[in-house]
Amino acid sequence: MSGSSGSDGGGGGGGGDRRTFLKRVGYTALVGAGFGAGALVTYDGTNPVKPHVIKGKRLPMYQVVVAQGTPRVAVSRGADTLANLHAALKAMGGIEQFIKRGDRVVLKPNAAFDRTPGQAANTSPEVVGEVTRLCLRAGAQRVTVAENTLFDPGRCMESSGIDAAVRKAGGKVHLPKKDNQYAEAIIDGLVLDTWPVMKIFWEADKVINLPTAKHHRLARVSLGMKNWMGAIGGQRRKWHQKLDLTVTDMAAVMQPTLTILDASRLLMRHGPTGGRLSDVKRGDTIIVGRDQVAVDSLALPLLGAALTEVRQIGQAARRGVGRIHLTDSELVELKTGA
Repeated sequence: MSGSSGSDGGGGGGGGDRRTFLKRVGYTALVGAGFGAGALVTYDGTNPVKPHVIKGKRLPMYQVVVAQGTPRVAVSRGADTLANLHAALKAMGGIEQFIKRGDRVVLKPNAAFDRTPGQAANTSPEVVGEVTRLCLRAGAQRVTVAENTLFDPGRCMESSGIDAAVRKAGGKVHLPKKDNQYAEAIIDGLVLDTWPVMKIFWEADKVINLPTAKHHRLARVSLGMKNWMGAIGGQRRKWHQKLDLTVTDMAAVMQPTLTILDASRLLMRHGPTGGRLSDVKRGDTIIVGRDQVAVDSLALPLLGAALTEVRQIGQAARRGVGRIHLTDSELVELKTGA
């Protein structure tokens, strides 16, 4: 982590700030000889003769070109979770617009906790299993669910029901257990220069973020952008020193093919771990989008949260990661069932 936090708006500091300088004059990325897997070479204001070198690898781009008229986000509401999922995906042009034959797909649910589905601390296994099935039906070569859990990996996957749902659908579960299963990713953000990310993300053609919607005692809410903390290694507690900025830094380089937000049930209090069924209420909503910032912003009312309480969403919008305000043609809202 770098020592510079930048401004609240995410625009960087004064004239001496390295990243502000880069935005004015650009940078040169060198990959190959002399830098191993790769490196970012930038101007160093403290020593103009010696450039500042950030060693690591750039994460792939997972976004796709979509047909004209495809909405940015689709929100589907109703008591039937899978009906909501199917309706929202259909409004986005179908999963086939995003997943092609031969794709290696990685799904990133929230599966960090040893909790049952009813406790709403993890993504619904019903949603994760169905997305796995749909990707394989669209022709994906393989679908892998990846998560760096906060509790015992086997117990988290078993208790959450995700392991059984994914395997039944024909997918695989990846739970990295060793440091060599991570690689250093170039972030070059306001706080993070680099950070270890699961290697499986470099092996993926498409990535679908599958967060759940819940309360978080530090970030106020945990949604799509916050879910990337389960894709990283290292000492994750360090992120909490400047949580809004580190989350925004990661979201800027981890741009998923789709974000599918499970708000079928909502953990309203004592998140992110939860545990009390009295803290859970029905949400009956699925939000699917190709803009993770827009998805997160649309989920805030479900948790009774205001945009001013969740600083990373505004910061991400100001930094061009995504958008908060959508036009009528960019947002489709649906209701399933009676």
